[in-house]
Amino acid sequence: MPSFAGAWSRYVTRGRELLVFEHGGVLEVPGGRIDHDETLEKGLLREIEEETGVTELRIVCELADADEVDRLYGVHAHRSWAFHAVADREGPDAWDHHVTGTGMDAGMVFRCSWVPLDERPLLWGKPDPLVERLLVSITGA
Repeated sequence: MPSFAGAWSRYVTRGRELLVFEHGGVLEVPGGRIDHDETLEKGLLREIEEETGVTELRIVCELADADEVDRLYGVHAHRSWAFHAVADREGPDAWDHHVTGTGMDAGMVFRCSWVPLDERPLLWGKPDPLVERLLVSITGA
């Protein structure tokens, strides 16, 4: 398994809905970094909980490795991977979440919600090339 030091995007679904939050006027999916003393799964789940409050998730698959993320989004300062996780529990459709943890966004309040994937939501203000791959992953999840 490759080293997963770098940045992460977590595409969390509930049925055919995607977990997003609003930050700076655009929709984003949870992201962040794995701490040096964490397993991949523990770090992914921790970051989702810190940014959205959502728990009881299972990681389904890697949607894109770092090379694919670079090809799709361009090269950034940190290597990035994208993962698909599934929420196994129902909850509200929208809520305000006070970000926890020690990252740059700690203490901020994010407006979180579940949005229909079939409507191809704009992420970071533009169409996201991984949404189609995510829809394929849902059929096998």
